[in-house]
Amino acid sequence: MDKKTWGYWIGFAFLVLSVVPAFAQADASAPESRGRLAPASAGYLILENLGIPQADAQTAALLVRTELSKQGIAVGDLVSRASAGSSGYRLVLGRLGEKIVAHLIEERPIGTVITERKLLLASIEEMVSAAPRLVDALVHRKPIAATIDIENITEQEARAFQRVPARFAGHLGFLGVFVPGTKTTSSPGMEMGVSYETLSYSVGSEIRFNFIDDSLNLENDFWLEDVRPTKEEGDDAVHFFCWSISLRRFFNKQNISPYVGAGGGIIVYKYYQPATALYTFGEDRKIDTYIGEVKTGMDIHAIFGVEALRFTKTRLRFELRVDFISQVEADSAPYLTPVTMGLSLHRFR
Repeated sequence: MDKKTWGYWIGFAFLVLSVVPAFAQADASAPESRGRLAPASAGYLILENLGIPQADAQTAALLVRTELSKQGIAVGDLVSRASAGSSGYRLVLGRLGEKIVAHLIEERPIGTVITERKLLLASIEEMVSAAPRLVDALVHRKPIAATIDIENITEQEARAFQRVPARFAGHLGFLGVFVPGTKTTSSPGMEMGVSYETLSYSVGSEIRFNFIDDSLNLENDFWLEDVRPTKEEGDDAVHFFCWSISLRRFFNKQNISPYVGAGGGIIVYKYYQPATALYTFGEDRKIDTYIGEVKTGMDIHAIFGVEALRFTKTRLRFELRVDFISQVEADSAPYLTPVTMGLSLHRFR
């Protein structure tokens, strides 16, 4: 595969990595999100308390009022009822078993529902993160799911995954390995490792390798007289085993986030060159084969990827990684840049 073809493939991969997150986030926005904004003057904020301690209910209403003010909406006094000709917002707090239903409604005039949003909360304390989401969704005409991120996810929305500030994960993945300028164009490989992840960053250690192509192994033969390398550019091949440490930076706190990263490590690789084997049994004959030796180098790499299912304990990553090998041993092997595209599963504790 020539350099021009590789340029096309790498360019296509970058295009996919940049477009996929945008489409994924767009799915969360309904056509209603493109509707009008609420007017700057909204009248009253009406509180309907259906079984919540009054002090807690009033505090929750004040949180909503503060968020409306941040959106540039002037809300008057907190009241329990308003005249039929006025307009404003209504916050209904009710119990459903041990859960709490927070229901925010825009009424214009009072009694005529313009739009509404609701959340099911595990406790009244979740109103601290629920109030900004309810107001944002209502004012900007978004579905409530479009306002979620890792920091404000409610217990009801993520029963299987309660966010903690940072956590450990183990992962396992499969790779496709390409080494531009060599015959290694579709070698399969594997990756395994551990990582420590916060909301915006992840630092991890991984082991990566590609599988050996048996056709490149030269069998020991009693009648083998000599093996001579040939000079056929582009026919050489590479197999490697790499241990590295990587740092990744996520661009958002949504369920799907693109990320970039970089790191370094140690790589042990075998660089194969085409060769001709000479045999002397019976009559002289030649066969095409490969010769190679184990070499060691320092690895520096760049990472581009997308992580999905971030609200669950099991996450999925699609990743493009480019490794730059700096040789430790002086030899005639070229400077190599393995390119890997991989899919991995990350399981958090």
